[in-house]
Amino acid sequence: MLSLSIIFVQAGVSAPASSWNSPVSVSETQLGSVASTYIKAVSGRLVNNYTLSNAPVYRQGFPLYRFFISFRNDKAARISYEEEKLLDDGGNLCLGESAEKKTLQQGMDGNLIKFTYTSQVDGGFIMTFPTNIDSNFAIQDNKTQTFELTVLAGYNISIVAGTTCKKVEMTVHGTMVTMFQTNPNVTSQPPTTGNHTAEPKSTQTNATETITVPSQAGKLLPLPAAVVLFAFINTFRD
Repeated sequence: MLSLSIIFVQAGVSAPASSWNSPVSVSETQLGSVASTYIKAVSGRLVNNYTLSNAPVYRQGFPLYRFFISFRNDKAARISYEEEKLLDDGGNLCLGESAEKKTLQQGMDGNLIKFTYTSQVDGGFIMTFPTNIDSNFAIQDNKTQTFELTVLAGYNISIVAGTTCKKVEMTVHGTMVTMFQTNPNVTSQPPTTGNHTAEPKSTQTNATETITVPSQAGKLLPLPAAVVLFAFINTFRD
């Protein structure tokens, strides 16, 4: 008796996003870094409204001005909206609608008099809290779908030479998505599941010849592990 097993494995290419919460592979994301919160220049006012096709996706977290939003290891955030503004002491745009970036004064930390963040999760209550510079907002609930967060830093000096700018405000809106590790060799690199990895499963069978074939569509399926489909072809001889 000859038994032939054909194994279809998930390829390392995901399908195009069909919705804002479509899952992604690690290779489709960019790494959010705490170091990126140390921003040296800010636009007078800059707004980025992304479409589904060009929205950036961040893993580990998203950097704002001197503030970091951190994510679960198995999650990423698809960003739909970003805004940054320079404001005067009264909260008005100090440079108008100009998108030109202006260099911030160095060594301003000692002149910081106010730092707050305003958050809204899943369209719920809008809440504002005082916080410390270089703080962190952790999104660890697996059920979280959307978030919007604004940080506002106020100083008692001009933060851009020759202007009345004394405040930096930054806002981001994002949708949480499931993130998968992708590797045709599913036995050596299992997908991420939460904050740990699943145990690899052997594909060896007794008296069976195994052939590995990439999935025809090469699509990322919204499951917490790579999908393995077995098709068995058995040939019986007298």
